[in-house]
Amino acid sequence: REAVLQGLLFGLAAVIGMYRPMVLGPGLIFDGRSVMISVCALYFGPLAALVSAAVSLPYRLPVGGAGVLMGMLTIVLSAMWGLYWRKRWQRRAQPITTRGLLTLGLCVHATWPLLTVTLPEQAARDTLHNVALPMLLTFPLITVLIGKILSSQAQALQTVQALRDSEWRHRMLADNVSDVIWTLTPDGRFSY
Repeated sequence: REAVLQGLLFGLAAVIGMYRPMVLGPGLIFDGRSVMISVCALYFGPLAALVSAAVSLPYRLPVGGAGVLMGMLTIVLSAMWGLYWRKRWQRRAQPITTRGLLTLGLCVHATWPLLTVTLPEQAARDTLHNVALPMLLTFPLITVLIGKILSSQAQALQTVQALRDSEWRHRMLADNVSDVIWTLTPDGRFSY
């Protein structure tokens, strides 16, 4: 259920980005959907990736134009890159690092210039000339920023859950032990 909700949220964020894109020509739009979908896949898994792509694809298709195939492939490949890196980090059982987020962002955003082969020749040249460098410089950094926010949130949730678990264990011990339990402050006053 959480994965579906996250997929919907990230998919809607991708659609909002497509609503106000940078337009290079008819049907040639560039936006942050690749960031949103790849990060969604990385943090929330296959179901969330599927949902976010399923929300984004129907919006991009009717926009049409020369870039429709490239746009659709960008959505699918962004989800696939996010899932690939998710699987790698899960195998290592290590937290996602800044370097790892940057690597994800570079992989995702180095892929889309390759997809310009799906564009007419002049549109491909214009795209590579006008958009490639700014996107390759900024979108991986945006990926890191959003990823760090999600990592901080996940870490905070884990800390809260660990505190709840610890409090529950100690409460169970204190409530069920037959001996007297107390704690003293350093100056000798009872605090519990």
